[in-house]
Amino acid sequence: MGIKPETENKAIYESIKKIMLPGTKIPRSRAQEPYLFIRWGRSRGEEALVFQIPTRPGTKKPSEKRIPRSVFEESHKTLLEHGLITCAWFVDTFPEVGKDGLCTFTAVGGVFELLKLATKTNPGIYRYVHAKDWVSPFSLTSSKKR
Repeated sequence: MGIKPETENKAIYESIKKIMLPGTKIPRSRAQEPYLFIRWGRSRGEEALVFQIPTRPGTKKPSEKRIPRSVFEESHKTLLEHGLITCAWFVDTFPEVGKDGLCTFTAVGGVFELLKLATKTNPGIYRYVHAKDWVSPFSLTSSKKR
């Protein structure tokens, strides 16, 4: 028997903590500079992964972003249940985190790529590598937007 999904979702963060050491590069698309894992911190009252995005021309200091533990757990659950996660689903499900920018979605997907759980198949879509059936990304958008 396999691990129960609830246990698996809680265990995902521990798996992330094992592989994410300061300086770990979080992949983006091939043409873009990766994000950089900095440290573990806190965000919205819970433990969070803190990463740095590349500086833009004219900025002096790199920007840091945080992704709370619950975001990884819920994203992992959706990845397993639906076979993918989409940017539209992410922004709808985590509006406060989404306000930090779409880089948070890309970082979650990139961490799942490092764990060999997902692969980026299209812009805004990460697919579970073991998915047997494809689920339309439109099924993971908000009913509010329809």
